[in-house]
Amino acid sequence: MNIFILVVSILTAFFIFLIFFLFKDTRVNLLMEKFENYTDRNPGRILKNFNSEEIRSFMQVRKTVKILGTRLKSLEGLFIQRICFAASSVIFINLYGLLFEMNLILLSMVVGIIMYFLPFIIIKNKIANTKKEIAFEIPDIVDILSSLVKAGLNPDQALDYICGSFNCEVSSLLRLVKLKVFEGYSKKDAFYEVAKKSLSSEFETVAKILVQSDLIGNPISKALRDISRTIRNNQKDSLKIRAERLESNLIIVVFIFMFIPMMVLFLLPVMPQIKVLFN
Repeated sequence: MNIFILVVSILTAFFIFLIFFLFKDTRVNLLMEKFENYTDRNPGRILKNFNSEEIRSFMQVRKTVKILGTRLKSLEGLFIQRICFAASSVIFINLYGLLFEMNLILLSMVVGIIMYFLPFIIIKNKIANTKKEIAFEIPDIVDILSSLVKAGLNPDQALDYICGSFNCEVSSLLRLVKLKVFEGYSKKDAFYEVAKKSLSSEFETVAKILVQSDLIGNPISKALRDISRTIRNNQKDSLKIRAERLESNLIIVVFIFMFIPMMVLFLLPVMPQIKVLFN
């Protein structure tokens, strides 16, 4: 009987998981609209952060994002995943509690909340890591682009070389620009569209320089070197600020893990006398 209840709980949780994943996009959109209306009426709640244009742009650039073993293609898919993970975990834990005659309602609610917000936290971390990678890569890519233009290639040939020779976040964005141009976008619109979805201010700056040079006809080799130097200087300044903040945090760490233990060690020999005085 116990094995039967366990099997039923697993199948029920899996069935709930499948029900949500078989939803049509129209139904998901209606559900998301109700959710957004609720969050608009409750601006102070953490749920309002779910409908983020940042996440939507990230998914449009990446096409597919793998979260907890599931490949997602849209913000609607992420919304369904969060709901079905939370519902499946709540149902499974409650049925498991019935199997062993335990009250696991509170635990199931806690796990359900964790499973609901966990995909959101994971994708936010992915976005933050992507921003860091783009910021780290773009000065080198800009230097290479400047060298290629200085060597005699036109900007389009230099971009084609970078797209074909490098496999990184910046080159993937440039390949997306080429794809937009093949789809019928103008070069200006393609750069601005991808720059907006890149979530990187550095890439937006480089895109503006490339577009302006194409429109005006000015040489971009010197401009690219200057922007590369500026980005590197900004990154150095950011590291200096973080290092200064780290010093203040280290003072707290030293106080907790060195000063307090030293005080305890000094007071241990006289603790019996102190106890006698207070008694």
